[in-house]
Amino acid sequence: MGIKSLPSTEYSPQAMKVKAPIAESLESPGTNETISLDEDELNEDHLNDGFREGPSTPAFPRGDIPLNLESTVVPRSNSRSSVLDLVLNTNTATVSTEEVIDESFAGASPMEESDFAGAPPIDGVLELIHDDDATSDRDFDGAYVGADKKAYKGYSDLSMVPPVLPSDGTEPKKLLIFVNGIRSNKDEHFESMEILADACNVAVVGVHNATAGGLFDVIQSIGDKMDWGQNLAVDSLADLFFDKIQKKEDVHVLGHSQGALVVSRAVKHLKNKLFLEEGMSEADVEQALKHINIETYGPACANFPDGPNYTHYVNKFDSVVNRFGLGRSSVHPGKGAKYHYFEKDGDSLDETHSFVSYVKLRLGLESANTPTDPPK
Repeated sequence: MGIKSLPSTEYSPQAMKVKAPIAESLESPGTNETISLDEDELNEDHLNDGFREGPSTPAFPRGDIPLNLESTVVPRSNSRSSVLDLVLNTNTATVSTEEVIDESFAGASPMEESDFAGAPPIDGVLELIHDDDATSDRDFDGAYVGADKKAYKGYSDLSMVPPVLPSDGTEPKKLLIFVNGIRSNKDEHFESMEILADACNVAVVGVHNATAGGLFDVIQSIGDKMDWGQNLAVDSLADLFFDKIQKKEDVHVLGHSQGALVVSRAVKHLKNKLFLEEGMSEADVEQALKHINIETYGPACANFPDGPNYTHYVNKFDSVVNRFGLGRSSVHPGKGAKYHYFEKDGDSLDETHSFVSYVKLRLGLESANTPTDPPK
């Protein structure tokens, strides 16, 4: 087995065919089965084969972060309409106003302006989700995850969410929003955030993509690809993007695996909002989306809407990318997207696709002195 970093490249439709020479199938470790979504293979035993996209153990040492901010709610007198007002929603769950926001909020409930179980960010609001009140990881779906493993409602003010910081006390280079992949609960998501903060010297806030088990997560990913049903992580991220565009502020986002799919779908919903509800022209939308900077690790997504600034990190031997993402023969990584290719073979998805493996590959790329030729 070897690791080989390859030089970054920029996407153009004419050049794309030579940038995806990926094997059509890979064998799962220790068997002769081919990894696919065939009906007879889509079961919990196959999905729970020892792999999950959160780290099994911390890859970098760190100390405790002394951040213990209390939840604060500051009333505000108005609210925006939701990004997803014009997007199909198949979620029929009923959510009361009291479950969405504290009664002290002076103004219209977000639920009165929206037909989905999310709400646009509200300046001055930081509402904690208590772990004791959660019955499953789904109760954290679409929530912000910050320091000390604390989660906050997705309509909270991002600037008030305490981020995970580098453990050595160095000044972070920027704030990065991290969306996790499948089969990672809130605490595992937090572990990945700690790794990211230390490895890349950034402050990190998570947008949580909740898990309900491997089978459910894969089915949800199919819905994300088809833009069917509701994903609260998509809702929260799309509304955050809209808020940043309205304020003309830049935002930096990283999505791993299904997290990249969540990011792509959120951008699609945002563009629907800007075109259909805000009445913006194509040129104005493209200019507005330049405030959004997106990185992906092992993206389980083959198509990214044009507009944002994209950088994709792709392992040539990652079977998830090869079958469902940018390793396929027909892809659209977003206009002007940049690639970083790697060659890291391994005996399991933990070695070729996990979040930790991509962090290590990225660090290796940054420290490499001599790039190799791109894949042929």
